[in-house]
Amino acid sequence: TCDSPALTEMVNVISEIEKRIKERGIAYDLAIESDLIRLLYLMYQAQIFSAEIIDGIKATRNLQHLSTLLKYLDAHYDEVITLEQACTITKLDYHYFSRVFREKTGMTFVEYLSFIRILNAQKLLAETDEPISDIAKKVGIPNISYFNRKFKVQNGITPGQYRKTNQKNN
Repeated sequence: TCDSPALTEMVNVISEIEKRIKERGIAYDLAIESDLIRLLYLMYQAQIFSAEIIDGIKATRNLQHLSTLLKYLDAHYDEVITLEQACTITKLDYHYFSRVFREKTGMTFVEYLSFIRILNAQKLLAETDEPISDIAKKVGIPNISYFNRKFKVQNGITPGQYRKTNQKNN
């Protein structure tokens, strides 16, 4: 038995979550996520835990969303990926996404995407004899002068110099 209306409502939300899990109806996972957020709100209202804990939960969710995005970028770096797509993947607002992404990675989204592309280009330069322009296109940077500039900024040497140095070492 519950002594307060808040506790009674929390028990009802938990029962609803159990019911949704058993039934597994359409979009039940979204409904459960909504119920969990409602439960957290009720717990906060009942002062079961502090605002700092809620901030920690939000930070963890943001990290989970960013982790999903980073995995996506690793798999799709060679495709055109916009900031809007990144916001959709992370389910975060544009401005909030930009701030959180920079806080967690130390780079803007565009800088990070370019960084990943150049890392993959390094591997291709060291392991293949493909023309540099083809490698640039393969990693999602079709403009060769932009590719050369970004590569040199990231590595301190041109793609051709990188290839010579690293193919000799292999």
